[in-house]
Formats: sequence, structure tokens, C-alpha cells
Amino acid sequence: MIETNNFKTKTIFLSRKNETVINYNQIALDIGYSSTKGFGPRMVFCFPSFVKKLNAGGLLSLSVPSPDDILYKDLVTNEIWAVGKLAIDLISPDEANISTTELYGRNRYSSPQFLIPAKVGMAFALLGANNNASVHLQTGLPPKYINDAKDLKENLTGHYDFAIKQGTKPWTEFHFDLDSENIDIMPQPKGTLFSLIYDNMGHKSANANSILNSRLLIADGGFGTFDLFNINNIEIDGYETLTEFGMEKVLEATANEISKKYDGIELPVPVMQQNLKSGTFRYYKRENGKMVTKDEPFGDILEECSNKICDEAIAKMCSLYKDMIYHNYLVITGGTGEAWFTRINSYFSTVQTLNCVKGTQNDTLPSIFSNVRGYYMFQLNLLRRRK
Repeated sequence: MIETNNFKTKTIFLSRKNETVINYNQIALDIGYSSTKGFGPRMVFCFPSFVKKLNAGGLLSLSVPSPDDILYKDLVTNEIWAVGKLAIDLISPDEANISTTELYGRNRYSSPQFLIPAKVGMAFALLGANNNASVHLQTGLPPKYINDAKDLKENLTGHYDFAIKQGTKPWTEFHFDLDSENIDIMPQPKGTLFSLIYDNMGHKSANANSILNSRLLIADGGFGTFDLFNINNIEIDGYETLTEFGMEKVLEATANEISKKYDGIELPVPVMQQNLKSGTFRYYKRENGKMVTKDEPFGDILEECSNKICDEAIAKMCSLYKDMIYHNYLVITGGTGEAWFTRINSYFSTVQTLNCVKGTQNDTLPSIFSNVRGYYMFQLNLLRRRK
């Protein structure tokens, strides 16, 4: 049986020095439906894209905060929000007022569920930044939604006054402007392409030209979408944004199977993030006038649903691209791609002319960072030319 915790949205903070250009505050963000991934000059990070507004009473100070606990404060309204893992932990299992449209809808750019993770991501990337330098942001959108770039840019442009608190650290305030001309947006899988061809110094890797002058398909398996980006000898030769194969669909299918098997038990997808850690859900029913409860494992159901949807995604790729017989590379990226890499690689193992690789092959980072690493390396070279 699979480890359900491997399907849980990760919280990762890695302090490291990344190449940057003096006199620019460089930020790369991949603001996904499930998690926000980021690169800054001093940090690489990932946290769940989930927020929950705290009431006037705030949190009880009965335990030492975890380093994964994040709080956000709007310095204009003084509202405080829990962010990431902490926000997920605060969800009641029977909470009914979670808007999946705000969380996973395409037009979410003006929602706190999108803007607060974006602000917190910018904050982590700006820790230790030069306060006199301009802020530059590189991000991306699913290829099919790239026309949303104007709306996204309008919602990110402006003046920022907020503070964040991580774990036991004190509140850190941020005051800066993000100008429209300093926001760049690209199709998400293009980030993986740049990650493939740039090393950690932002220079072309040894095999960059070989990759660029080949036929490759980037399969970006995210939470809400499964994006396919086809490249033929440097030219972009089409793309697909598929909404039926993301991790959201895996969790929805798992929740539906649990409901069928266990007397209509309902598990909203956001709540399932709590269940993935333990690999169980709370099963309850009334017997002889008494309530009976137990924690029921669901790893086998999750594995079956994941494999089924993965196989459907593979079949779609084969249908669209002639069983991959003319491609040289299949690049697997994204959180869902990370979970499915072994299965996809095994399926294509007999296609000896095809190399299955991860989008972070030039780094030691997990595949969830493929796009945002590429954003950062592309932006690094862009800012070098402006200097």
C-alpha cells in the first residue's frame, strides 16, 4: 500500500544562496492551486496555498509553534490569517463553508485564498532583501489560461503593507511597491524547460543544446491541471491544459469511493489534507441507538484512484502524441508528476528511444520546484541583460 503522506501538500523551507543580480530584488513564484512554491536569493520554499482568517480571540498560546506555522497580518486592516499547514490544521472535519471555487477556480486572482499565499511567498523571497532596490516578480499560468495574465498582473500590482510570522520568530513587516512592468508571466511548463537547460549559476547546462534540438514533451502534473507542452527543435509545437487528471481529481475520486463504501461519509478535498497525514478518516455510524466510531485506513482506495487516473493521463498522452515513438524526452514535473513518475517511467520503459527525466535534473530539488526554478533562472538572465 502507498504512503498517503506522500500525497499531502508539502511544507519545505531551504536556506541556500541562489545567484542574483545586484540592485534587484528577485522573486520567482509558482502560486498553485495546492501549494505556493518560491525562489529567492536566499531561500527555496513551498507551503500549502490555504488560508484561514482568525477570529478576534486568535490562537491559544498553549504550545510552542511549529517552524511550519505561518501567520499573515494585514497592516491596514489588522486582520490576521493562518497560512499553509497551520490553516489546514485549523479546518474542522465537518466544516461546510469552504469555497472550492475560491480555492480551485480559474478566476481566483482577487481572492484572499490566492493573494495572501502570493504575499507570503513574496515575503519569504524578500527576507534580507535590499530595501532600496526594486522588486521583480516572475510567475506563470497554465498554458490554456495564459490570457488571464492581464487580470493576474492587475491583482498583483500595487503597494504592500503586511507582516508575517513563522514559528517562534517575531513578526517581520514588509513595505514595498510591485510595479506592473516588473511582473512577468509565462506558461508554466516553460518554467520546466528553462529549469532543464540552466544550471544553478544560471548558465546553460552541458546538455542544453541537445535538449533544445530534440523533440520533447513536458508533462506538468499539478493539483488542478495536467499540462502538456510539446517542443520540436526549439519551436513550441502546441500545448494542452487538461483538468481531468490533476491531484484534485484523484482526491475527489478517493472521497467518492469512501462515500460509496462507508455509508455516505463526506470528505471535502481541503479536509483530506489532514487525513493524508494519518492515512485514516473518522468513520462513524449509529448502532442500537449508540454512536460507533473508528479511524479507518484508506490508502488502498487512494492508490487505486491514483493509478486509474494516472493510467488515463498516460493513455491521453499516447493518443495525442502517437505513443511517444517520435519523442526523445518526456519531462515529468509538478507534484502529481512526482507522485506518478515511477508508474509513467515504467509504462514507457519499452520505448527505448524515449528518455523519461525530471524537470529538476540540474538540481537536487523535488519535481514540485521544476517550474519555479525555471522562472528564477529565466528572470536571472533577464535581469543580467538589463544591468
